[in-house]
This record gives sequence, C-alpha cells and structure tokens, in this order.
Amino acid sequence: MHLPATTPPVPVRRLLGALLALTTGLGVFFAVHPPARAAAAAHYPAAAVGNDISFPQCGHDYPDHAAFGIAGVTGGRAFTGNPCFASEYHWAREAGSPASVYFNINYARPGYLTFATHALDGPAGRCAPTQNPCTAYNYGWNAAADAVDRGDAAGADPAMWWLDVETVNYWADPPDRALNARVIQAALDLLRSRGLSAGIYSINEMWSRIAGTQYRPGVPVWYAETNPASGYPSAPHYCDPAYGFTGGTVWLVQWTDTVDHDYACRISAPPPQPAPSPGICLPRPLPLCVLTPAPPPSPRPHLP
Repeated sequence: MHLPATTPPVPVRRLLGALLALTTGLGVFFAVHPPARAAAAAHYPAAAVGNDISFPQCGHDYPDHAAFGIAGVTGGRAFTGNPCFASEYHWAREAGSPASVYFNINYARPGYLTFATHALDGPAGRCAPTQNPCTAYNYGWNAAADAVDRGDAAGADPAMWWLDVETVNYWADPPDRALNARVIQAALDLLRSRGLSAGIYSINEMWSRIAGTQYRPGVPVWYAETNPASGYPSAPHYCDPAYGFTGGTVWLVQWTDTVDHDYACRISAPPPQPAPSPGICLPRPLPLCVLTPAPPPSPRPHLP
C-alpha cells in the first residue's frame, strides 16, 4: 500500500503549461504542449522482482539488487511532491530495466483550496463549484499534468506511469462513483495526450468501491496482495485475469515487508498508447466516454 502524506496538500501554482483550444459544437479539446520525449519501452523481466519507493524512504537506504525500480512522484496525494524523487528516480534508473514512476490520484473535497484551484478550470471548461462531471474531469487532468511536470522538472523520462488509486485517499461518496471514474479517465487521457504509457495500481475491492464495476479502461494493472505476509510464493497467483480490475492485463504484483516488492507477471509490454482521438473521449457533452460492459464477477482475492 502506498500511504498518503500525513500533512495537508500544499497548494501549488496554477498550471500554465497546456493551452487548450475547444472546437465549436463538438467541444473537442487539443492540448498545445511540447511533444513528449520518447521514453524507453515499458518492460519488466518475467518473474523478476523489483521494488517501489517514495517519500517514506526519504532519509533511508534504498533497496539493493532490484531487477527494476519504480519511484513515487507525489507525496501521497495529488498536487504534492516527493522531496526525494530525483534521487529515487536515479536509483530506479540504475536498477537494470527502464525506470517507472507512480503518482497518487484522488478527488478534491469541495471547499478545499485544491478544489478551487484545480477543479474549476481545465479542458472540460469553467465549472460550477460543486462536485460534478466537469470538475471531476478538470481535476483528474490537472493532477496528472502536475505529476508529469514534476517528473519533467527532475529530468525523469520513465517507461511507465502508474496511477495509485486507493481508498485511503479522498474520493466522492459511493453514489457518485461515476465522478471518481471520470477523474481517473481524465488522468489517463492527459498521459496519453503526451504519448506516455499508463496503468493503474489498486486491488479489486478498492477499485469497485471507488470507480465501480462498470468502468474498465483496459489499461495494465499493478495489483497489491491482500495478504502481504504470503509474499513471493503467492505473487504469481495474482497475475490471473481475475485480478485485472481495469479489464487489462496484470503486469505487476506487490507485497510489503520492510519495503515494497514487485513481482513481474509473464506478459509482453505493448508500446505506449496513442493520444485519444477526437470523437472517442470528449469533455463536452458529458459523460466523457462510452464504458465497456463489465464482465462476470471476478473471484475475490485471498484475504488475511
């Protein structure tokens, strides 16, 4: 589990990097942004074990002998920073396979400064100051843009961007799961608009509670064992499609003792996803995307 920061999010300045032009009638947006650097292809050696680290490891030794490394960009919540990201990314890059990163994503509480500064304006337009599909999309897009900008500022060029989706962070109440799904989709859209590969870290139960069972964006999955004490011997079990809560393939399985370990499932990594094409995902009119029907219920993970 990637724990959130224990201090309130620190407000950051308004994002100025992306200039958006909306076409008449359709409301389709195009981000005017410098082309993304060509990242190395995402690849995790089959059955290898790597590690992921973030702000909790600041001031501590980083893991030795990792087959691959994943570094956290954020400080536990959206729009916060990991003060050790630059050195941790260097560690991940030296681990032997192309480095990956992750960032925390959540929804914004109305009344919080982060809501006013990051949810009311964005690619979905100027929004009413309530939780609604417009604010959800703006917030998710801006949160992902902030994380990418932080990575760029540190000189990072990761092969994979993982979204950390956990109930320990704030989300809209269960009746509004569609708003949470919209936050997540907006973050994926931002990453794809910059030519970056994206996947999601969570588990079946948390994903169902946050985004519901109908939202399946089809991206790769980084799954957290629900019985971490089982460790390496049981990790391959979670590579099963039953744990692909996004409708995509499980790439990694995490367990924790004194540090986070990550088992690489036997998969072949595809190239980065292209930017979303006009007519597929539109910020206006709402809702954003046509969702894939949910498959039959998956078996529940092993519980402690």
